[in-house]
Amino acid sequence: MRIGIMLQSLHHLGGIGTYTQQVVKHLVSIDKKNEYILLYPTFGKAQQSFGQYRDYPNVTEVLSSSMVPHGHYWDHMVVPSVAKKYGVEMLFNPFQSIPLLGQFKKIPVIHNSEWFTMPDVFWMFERYTGRLRIKAIMKAANLVISVSQKVAEDLMQATGLPAAKFRVIYNGASEAFKPMTDANVLDAMKQKFGLPDAFMLFVGGIYPQKNFIGMLKAFHAISHKIPHHLVVAGNTRWKSGHDLEWIGRLGIEKRVQLLGWVSHDDLAAIYNLATCFVIPSFHESCSVALLEAISCGCPVIASRTGGNPEIVADAALLIDPYDPLDLPQALLEALSNTDLRQDLARKGLERAKEFTWERCATETLKVLDECHAAGA
Repeated sequence: MRIGIMLQSLHHLGGIGTYTQQVVKHLVSIDKKNEYILLYPTFGKAQQSFGQYRDYPNVTEVLSSSMVPHGHYWDHMVVPSVAKKYGVEMLFNPFQSIPLLGQFKKIPVIHNSEWFTMPDVFWMFERYTGRLRIKAIMKAANLVISVSQKVAEDLMQATGLPAAKFRVIYNGASEAFKPMTDANVLDAMKQKFGLPDAFMLFVGGIYPQKNFIGMLKAFHAISHKIPHHLVVAGNTRWKSGHDLEWIGRLGIEKRVQLLGWVSHDDLAAIYNLATCFVIPSFHESCSVALLEAISCGCPVIASRTGGNPEIVADAALLIDPYDPLDLPQALLEALSNTDLRQDLARKGLERAKEFTWERCATETLKVLDECHAAGA
């Protein structure tokens, strides 16, 4: 089988970029029977990695120019002709799009369902066009990979598509995310970022669904009872300005440290230094940051919405992100109870064994083979 992979998302910041990099890397490494045509657009950052698989005999890398340097145009107007030219039989996109046209089979990965579950987090234009776009893409697909059962259920309910069209494959965490005991490495990272002695950690982009304001309010509510700071590692995204204003409104500027985007090379040590990891989102599908945290043995407090409960099971304190009293209570409990943190860390490490990128890629390959074997 000749498999085309669309790589526009290769260097997206956050979990999407990590997913694309890891799944492609593991697919071409474990699969010796199929051919891969990797499609890079000539705009954006993905093209910077063109040639990275030149030594793989089963991989052909293709740069494809676009008259309009825009993702949706490239997806639908450029990719079909390039895929046809290279004899692609199965087109796979790691990031929730496939061309509506083209005489080949198509499998996208849909990473979230917020267009249907909480559309108000988007700008007005995306709120409506995104919903229509995702519906059309899933209808045109032969199979749809979802990164959690909850997202698959949301999408089925919103579109009326049958369960038989969906396959659930969870994300993973790379081998770099693990418990670290080398004091020199940890001290060096602490010095590099000027990290405080005790801190709770938030990792992710700042935008409405992340419930960043709720976390700030919870931290403020207990800050007089704890010595900890709040460290935030992640880029700002849409509507983030309003969220960040609350740091000043609450008067906690001296207790909140914004690191901005942090590379994966540094992030593993920061998880290891943190007292606990907090993911209070209104909705998560299958958070890569959450998987990285439990893989490092960092105790977790997570919202019980979206796919989080599927990931952590009993390996986290689960809170209601809509209850303003729930998160501060859980934070105070976790930050003040060493035995509880040790128990959560132990359970998290055990749970993390279920989520690897190799497993994700292996299960993805099975879906590609299944779709190919199904015929027309």
